[in-house]
Amino acid sequence: MDIGNKDIKYLTKPLLIIAAIMLLIGLVATVGYRQVSTIYAGVNELKDNQLKLANKLETLESVKDILDENISFVDVALPRKTSVLYGISQIKKISTINNVSVSNLKAGSLALEDNGISKSSITFEVEGEQPDVHKFLLSFYNALPLMSVDKVKINNSGTSARGEVTLLVYSANNPEKIPAVTDAINGLSNEDIVILTKISGYIEPDFFEPMPSEEFKKVDPFN
Repeated sequence: MDIGNKDIKYLTKPLLIIAAIMLLIGLVATVGYRQVSTIYAGVNELKDNQLKLANKLETLESVKDILDENISFVDVALPRKTSVLYGISQIKKISTINNVSVSNLKAGSLALEDNGISKSSITFEVEGEQPDVHKFLLSFYNALPLMSVDKVKINNSGTSARGEVTLLVYSANNPEKIPAVTDAINGLSNEDIVILTKISGYIEPDFFEPMPSEEFKKVDPFN
């Protein structure tokens, strides 16, 4: 049977329609597959984040008691500011404990170190019995905030000692960048616990939160 041009013309139109339909079905299937894949990937990501958050919450709860007991010590060990106030308070407190007298307390300016830790100097004079003065100076290595004896000049006279001392007190800002909420975190290591336990036994300042001085009324000299 011969197929003429007229028959071909009638066959071409439905074939084109069928091809167009198949192409449309292919496009819809491709777009649909991509959308399903995107949603599926999003669901998997949400499940993964949920698992990470659950693990993080469990880790935080496991160290909560340890942190609650030691967080004040951590804040004062390297305070964000007022380290000089803490230092002066400790000088007065430790001098009383060791039965020595201090005078001419002076605070120096703040200096920023390369590692992001700032330091300030405190100079003063100390006087007392030699053993008491030595014990007084050694006490600063176990006091909060973290501090160190930078310079000491001691003059001995019999059993007494008089000296000029320069202490360095340190401070540091809290980290400005913190891990993303979904990032996994590790619990406290044995080294962390040892450090927390150690500083919790250091000599504490008389205050953990500096308070403004109380206002007082001046006496009216004309009354």
